[in-house]
Amino acid sequence: DGQARSNPIHPEDVAAACIRALEPGIDELPVGGPQVLTRAEVSLLAAQAVGKTVALRHIPPWTMLAASACTKPFNRRLGELLEFGTRVATTNAVAPAVGTRTIEEFFNAHAQTLE
Repeated sequence: DGQARSNPIHPEDVAAACIRALEPGIDELPVGGPQVLTRAEVSLLAAQAVGKTVALRHIPPWTMLAASACTKPFNRRLGELLEFGTRVATTNAVAPAVGTRTIEEFFNAHAQTLE
């Protein structure tokens, strides 16, 4: 339904976190961006950045999981990819806010390069 939440992190903030993760004693460094958004909100921000209006369509998770199960015997990797994508799309994934740049800034900057 597009309501799973996450806090996408800007690639430049990821790069800074990677450098920090090289410090001694850091075994794990959860990182997230400054805003918690639903998957639907992220999709709408991406469309807005390129000047598009979209109507989001939602596929029930069970249909994707069924497609995954039907695909796995013939193409294991594709079936696993379908399952992974479904799980990601339907699971909250909110990390500590480390980044300072928003995903909207990222989308807008990259949309300008498309013009």
